[in-house]
Parts: sequence; C-alpha cells; structure tokens
Amino acid sequence: MVMANTTWNRWVISCVAGMMMTAVSHGFVLDWDSVDWAGGATNQTFYNVDGSGMDVSISLAITGAAWAQWNDQAQPDDNRRLGGDGGSGQGELYDSFGNPSEESLHLHMDALARNYTGYVEVVISFSRAVTGLSFDLFDVDTGGNTQNSSTFEDVIADIGGSLNGVDVGTATADYDSDSIDRVVHPTRGDEYRGTYWAPDSEDVVLGLSWDEQVVDSVTFRYYAGNFSNTTPGTQGISISDISFASAVPEPGTVAGGALLLVGLVAGEWHRRRRANGSSVS
Repeated sequence: MVMANTTWNRWVISCVAGMMMTAVSHGFVLDWDSVDWAGGATNQTFYNVDGSGMDVSISLAITGAAWAQWNDQAQPDDNRRLGGDGGSGQGELYDSFGNPSEESLHLHMDALARNYTGYVEVVISFSRAVTGLSFDLFDVDTGGNTQNSSTFEDVIADIGGSLNGVDVGTATADYDSDSIDRVVHPTRGDEYRGTYWAPDSEDVVLGLSWDEQVVDSVTFRYYAGNFSNTTPGTQGISISDISFASAVPEPGTVAGGALLLVGLVAGEWHRRRRANGSSVS
C-alpha cells in the first residue's frame, strides 16, 4: 500500500511537471511580415509578439559609421526581402528559387574606415526569460577576393547572451565554411567573416541559436572588417524572423499545477490520518 501511494504521488507530480513543461515548449515567432519597423529608427519594441504575452525590444547602435540608404529608403528598415529577385527576373516578391520571399530587418551602413572601427551593435531583449532562441543573418559576404581591393567585408563578432545581466553559454553557429570563415579573436571572441560575394541576400547565411540556454537578452556586433579598401563602400546584412519559446510557465499552468499539488498533499494527509485511526473532519 505504501508503495502504491508512493507510485501514485510520483505519477501526479510527473503529470504536473509535464503540464508545466508544455508551457515552456510552445514556440513563438517575431515575423517581419507581420510587424513593421519604422524606417530609420534605431530602437523599437514589439508588444505581445505572436500572442506570447512577451515584448521584444531591439536596439541598433552605430559607431564609426553612418546609416546608408538602400533602394533610396532610410535604413535600418524591414524593407529588404530575403532573396531579392535572385536573378529570377520575378522581382523582390520571390527568391531565386521562385518561392515567395520574406521580409527581414535590413542593416545597411557606410563605415568611415576598415579594421573594425565601424560597426553596428545589435541588442535583442525580451520582457521575460526565453529559451530556444534562434535567428539567421543573411548576406554575410565580402565585396571582392583580394586584400585592399575588396569594397567591403562583413564580420559578425562579440556574440553573447545573458540572463538578468549574467552571461550564459555561447551561441551555436551554423554556417557554410566555404563562404564564411570562423576566427577566434582574443577580445571579440568567435568572428565570422564573409569570404564570398553573394549578390542575393538569401546566400551566405550565419545562423545563431541559444537552443539550450535561458536568456533574456542577446547581442552581436556587425563590423566592417579589415579585408577591404582603406575606405570601405556601403555594406549590409539582414536579420531573419526571430524564433523563441517562453522559459517561464504560463500563469494558468502554474496555478493548475499548484492546485494539483495542494490536492495531492491534502489527500496524503487524510490518508495518513485514517491509517492512524485519527479523525479527518
């Protein structure tokens, strides 16, 4: 009988834990086709993203460079469609494979000099802790294949994530080593340098993810590298849709789990009172 009750207790507790974990596993997306970035703005907050109850804030701080227009439009903006016409002749609504293209947040800058002195610092913050965070950076490339003659070099570095201001494990990076080089720098950490000229924004993709870590803020810097002319030309990358899941159970799930646990404790108390011949009234 004791074993049966112990098994029952464990089963109920497992059910409660399972219900709470279900809330954690539900994913959400900040979809650039569903929101609007004000052209030229450098800070913006999106509220209750994808019905998650969470707000996502993005800040873009530029140093040693100026924002450059793209297609005669102020940048940054979510007006760049991933893939462009890709040579397909079908216009920007389709990628090079003929599939409908998606909007992205486009960062287009004109660095004053090379050697990492010009950059954009990107900070993505959440109103509460998240897990399973991921997004792609498109068009991380270079403007030529010869030192000092390339018109630009895209470099992503200083990648980090934190929870309540405390650094967490590094992000997982996914990329093609034929078009992006990874270099470890003593202060900038892992650097991802574009080595291939990609005319379409869907090419040369660097994926960043914090799959296992719990974070409430992540950051990276987009640099003008040193593999270019002394005065680089304009250059740009695009940030894809941002996927994430809540790392905090929804209030209703927590309340339901708490009620189940209270019921379990009360039931166990009554059982033991009866076993001892005591009144349970």
